[in-house]
Amino acid sequence: MIGTLWYKFFWGSYDNLGKLILLNLLISILFAPLILIVFGFPPLIGYLLSLITVPISIAGLFYFVSKITEDTDPVLKDFFIGIKKFALKGELLYIFHTLILIILFLNAKFYLSGKFFPQKSFTSMLLAGICIWAGLYSIALLVYSYPILVNQGVLFKRLFIRTNIMFLSKPLFTVAVLLNILFLFLIVYLTKFVGFFIFFISFSAVMMNSAYQTILEHYEELEKAKKKEEEGEEKPKSWKEIKEQEVSKKKKRHRSLREIFKPWEY
Repeated sequence: MIGTLWYKFFWGSYDNLGKLILLNLLISILFAPLILIVFGFPPLIGYLLSLITVPISIAGLFYFVSKITEDTDPVLKDFFIGIKKFALKGELLYIFHTLILIILFLNAKFYLSGKFFPQKSFTSMLLAGICIWAGLYSIALLVYSYPILVNQGVLFKRLFIRTNIMFLSKPLFTVAVLLNILFLFLIVYLTKFVGFFIFFISFSAVMMNSAYQTILEHYEELEKAKKKEEEGEEKPKSWKEIKEQEVSKKKKRHRSLREIFKPWEY
């Protein structure tokens, strides 16, 4: 599955590189309230402004990358369509996860402060650890939250249920996705955060959307195999049927790096 993830991520990013860089630059401007906090901007004002600018840009971006499939060529207009369709839901989802993380952080800080339990006692460390792991769980759910929001458009109750199902069905795969995003951030760090403005936000969204598609396709293949086993495989009755089966198998073209080095052949 990791190979499929990187395949989707690489070609989705490669085919839309210019658009993703342009969107990343645009979204970086909308992330300005959070970025300016690092340079001394009042944290409360910056965060309140970010509650408006950040979620709508994320909603538009994920709607754009949801169009990055083998059969769809997204246009920049899709970014603004995504904002129009999912700005409010994206806002609520962003606030929900942010509040969860803040509450868990404050709880962990409280348990470690020694005000309720003795500092560094087993009980305080255990409760703080539970809060930290719950925070990491909430972050892991974000891998699928926005892709499900823009692809399925479900209500929050169903969104929350489906997000948990996707994570719990493939927890190690989700951890691998988070490590890949961490790798992208490492590149950002090595470029002295220039990469944040050029590619990090949009590439991370492509990675999450690729993870969402990879899991869906994995279970679709399992269902097809199960159905095929139950119904029994019908053998082809003529050369025409054999040819049709081979054509259907090759319909989904597997791309290779040869397409980059020798693009004139494609």
